Amino acid sequence: MADEKKSYRITTRRPIGGRMRPAGEIVALTDREYQAEAGWGGIEPVMPEPAAPAAEAAADAGETDAATNTRKRK
Repeated sequence: MADEKKSYRITTRRPIGGRMRPAGEIVALTDREYQAEAGWGGIEPVMPEPAAPAAEAAADAGETDAATNTRKRK
């Protein structure tokens, strides 16, 4: 869709959407808005971070006792 918004990070202090945005702020723009702003620089697409592998998350969780909701001792 043309109206779908994506996240972009401001890399240098600059005005977007009628107000000054600090570096590091995340803004949601349509593709058309991004194309208009990209020519001025100071903006980059936000890349999603990969999810943690399920095996690591399961190992960190450990087994818990359902009755007391505490970790079981080995």
